[in-house]
Amino acid sequence: MSLNLFFWKGSFAKQVVIHLQLIGRQIKKLNEFGLMKKEAIKTTYSIKREISEAKKNIAEKSAEEKHNPLLTAEQDRVVDALAADELHSLDALNDDLDSYQELLQGSVTMEELNEVIGLFQEEEETILRREKENEARVKAMKEQTLRIRLARPSSSVPGLRTKDGVKWNDIVRVAKELGGTVQKTSGRHSYEITFPKASRPVALSEDVTTTALAKQIREQLFHSFPPHKIPNTTKLRRALTSGDIHGSM
Repeated sequence: MSLNLFFWKGSFAKQVVIHLQLIGRQIKKLNEFGLMKKEAIKTTYSIKREISEAKKNIAEKSAEEKHNPLLTAEQDRVVDALAADELHSLDALNDDLDSYQELLQGSVTMEELNEVIGLFQEEEETILRREKENEARVKAMKEQTLRIRLARPSSSVPGLRTKDGVKWNDIVRVAKELGGTVQKTSGRHSYEITFPKASRPVALSEDVTTTALAKQIREQLFHSFPPHKIPNTTKLRRALTSGDIHGSM
């Protein structure tokens, strides 16, 4: 069974889910009481050893998501709350494992053993359900930010390209995804990209490279984003080339 994980995608957190899956779905297929009981108990100890590092994995994933420029400060707090719930669930699982071990040790019939094994399957299914909900919620927040930013009034640009062949329209889309707008001007450069609180606009030109544009845009983003949310030049250049910041993060 493939695992679609979000907060639990780190190696130790994922291993916790795999071990729950092992008990709930695989060990019961052994269909031999003594072996099933032995393997289930052994696996609970493996899970307990993984929990501390699994909590670090979840905290790391939370921090990673909050580096995304498509999440606002308010949305970052939602990510924090979701991650906190997952950390709490790991603490609860750690406590429950003590009870599960006692129940496994005390099982004397196959019926009793299967009943306890069913608890591990419930734990796994609950985690997977929350993970699906968490991923959908964070995705929806990013999409909401995109809708708001892309809806802001901005000038249309002609179908021109940069010196290295990147479409102006792709660059403009990424700029708008990052909160910028494009204005038609009467100066030497006909179009300029402006970001909130920026010290100066970024000129669109046929004689500029995408790398140069990425550096200029990144410099101006420091006026409207905290440093941890600003993509490095390589990621930003990749986004400008593809016309999508979302897929480059």
